[in-house]
Amino acid sequence: MEEGTLIPGNPMFQYGGVSIPPLIWGGGAYPLCNWLMKLYAVPRNDRERHYNKVFNRTRNIVERAFGRLKARFRRLSVRMEAHIQNVNSIIASAVILHNICEKKKHFIPDEDTEFQNTPPIAEIHVPDLEPTRGTRERMEAEAIRSAIADYLFTHLK
Repeated sequence: MEEGTLIPGNPMFQYGGVSIPPLIWGGGAYPLCNWLMKLYAVPRNDRERHYNKVFNRTRNIVERAFGRLKARFRRLSVRMEAHIQNVNSIIASAVILHNICEKKKHFIPDEDTEFQNTPPIAEIHVPDLEPTRGTRERMEAEAIRSAIADYLFTHLK
């Protein structure tokens, strides 16, 4: 991600004079990077609280999707007995088959009820555990997160 080669063409979104690259949303234990966003550990205003709320809502959707995938292919929840060079193909195949099943409404009986009744994840405040980073990198990452927070607060209520 730091080299900008993971996503073909490395598309950028411009907002408020800030170039926003493709991003990964990570947990509080990860460092804030130009390509890795995380929650505001202690949100100071409505804009930062809104960013955290959207961040958690998005994470909840992703967690549920992975939960459905693992419920459908239970082998993904245990140690995989496969050669390391085959792991990516196995997981990609499971995801493709899962998406086909989802599109054809082939639900998982035990799992469907469980996930429909799952309450959303509460807003979580995590301590800032990131290691010391260079000032320039930290300022760039903060500018990206701030631009995203501005965009969400302005356009996604």
